[in-house]
Amino acid sequence: MSKIKNRTEIQFEFPINCSANILFTYLSTSTGLEEWFAKKVVNKTIGNFEFHFDDDTITKAKLIKKTPNKMVRFQWEDAPEGEFMEIEIITDELTEDVAIKIHEHCSEEEKNSLIDLWHSQLETLRHALGS
Repeated sequence: MSKIKNRTEIQFEFPINCSANILFTYLSTSTGLEEWFAKKVVNKTIGNFEFHFDDDTITKAKLIKKTPNKMVRFQWEDAPEGEFMEIEIITDELTEDVAIKIHEHCSEEEKNSLIDLWHSQLETLRHALGS
């Protein structure tokens, strides 16, 4: 974990029983993200997304980096400079097992609730994938 302006970058990894190709669609498209991440996701213009969550909040993010079948990185509109949310697909070369590695930023007070939220979201993703 590293610090950015009194905020912490957290990283954790989750195994996912799915091909990287299929998984990438769930991470990089509005329809895929709606299956597990937010109630509604609108791709307003190329790379500019609007996330509508269950509590009726709307958050905007820009897709700042995308490597097919490898990773996506979003920068939230209201996030401090240098902060991002990154989801990386990791494929073990020997076993071909697939995992997701999450990179996220938060305050120390938000850390536990953010980790719990990610665990819940990724269980929803596993269910959507049927894994």
